[in-house]
Amino acid sequence: MHVVIVWYEGDFREAFHRLMDGGQETYHDERYLINVVIGLMQIADRVTFLCCNTSVVYDEMLQPRLRSIGAGIEPFSQCGDMIKLLSTLNPTRLVLSFPSPRLFNWAAKHRIRTLAALADSFCSSRLRDRFRYFRLRQALNHPNTEWIGNHGINACRSLEGLGVNSEKLISWDMKHSTTPAMFSIKTLPNRSSWKLFYAGIICEEKGVPEILHAIAQLRQRHHKVELQLAGRGKVEQFQALARQLGVSQFVEFLGHIANSQVLDYMRQADAVLVPSRYDYSEGLPFTIYEALCARTPIVASDHPMFVGNLQHDISAMLFPAEDAIAFADQIEQLLTHPDRYERISRNSLETWERLQSPVKWEDLVRRWLSDTPADQRWLFEHRLVALHQKAPTDPVST
Repeated sequence: MHVVIVWYEGDFREAFHRLMDGGQETYHDERYLINVVIGLMQIADRVTFLCCNTSVVYDEMLQPRLRSIGAGIEPFSQCGDMIKLLSTLNPTRLVLSFPSPRLFNWAAKHRIRTLAALADSFCSSRLRDRFRYFRLRQALNHPNTEWIGNHGINACRSLEGLGVNSEKLISWDMKHSTTPAMFSIKTLPNRSSWKLFYAGIICEEKGVPEILHAIAQLRQRHHKVELQLAGRGKVEQFQALARQLGVSQFVEFLGHIANSQVLDYMRQADAVLVPSRYDYSEGLPFTIYEALCARTPIVASDHPMFVGNLQHDISAMLFPAEDAIAFADQIEQLLTHPDRYERISRNSLETWERLQSPVKWEDLVRRWLSDTPADQRWLFEHRLVALHQKAPTDPVST
């Protein structure tokens, strides 16, 4: 059995060598992923981990029977090149981590048994996205795509809403080694300036413009605010916006920080900001899990993947996406009411526990590859329709 795992971005080879040399995780769950992939060689004859969007092109044997390829290919706009590369690898099993209808159809045409292990939401109303969803639904419903995993129940339901066969849908999660039980409940600190923190891609779709406009709004209301943003992206563009809004002296762009530092920054902050816009396709971001672990209250948009997982004024403060004034209002409501602040911090553990999925990425991939009757029965029992879970919904106060 030759298993090929296709990953949209990241650099498996770089992470493998860094961690094997005793380095730290750069991204969430890198060590977990690498250990799981190494473990797959107990099942498969060969494993190839193919990273699409790498800055350099490479092909290296990391261990006997474990190969890592950096394609340097954008798999949606250069899908033809990706198909040519996959054809040379001759996989017998394929794990696809992003929703490319052409790749799923190619696998079906060549009868390569396929697992979808996605981490995306499908809620856009744009015409071009609706057409892509139509093609994706057809590809995922093909019998060749045997199981469809997506990161979180809401993300699975977004596929169900497209007409994807719910009998094949499984909600998965990574394995979390850190829990809120490791940290104390936070109370509203008595200091002169509020400290806010954001971790993620620095781009429009993640709501970074709304963050900066909300900071400007809070300054106009005579609140002292300090903001730190961690992540790569359009940093210079948003530094310019901060200057234009007159808040640059209160905003610090940290660049990319090691995963081991994220919780420390969150613990030091008074609030963690997660303002993703509706059209940003994601499951439940790890930032939310990490903020819950740090017990630092979250102020988040009403992105379809957040609503239900986070409940307004109970586990977070929610605001209508792209509304910077409402964003500022909710930050203000959180940081001027000590009882509310402590309650949300206290509820972090219960919220975090409720978000845990019984199916981890390792379970999904290993059991599908093992293909024993017991493993197939286990997957069948953990389908979305079998779990009978319904995430609560909560209207956003404005």
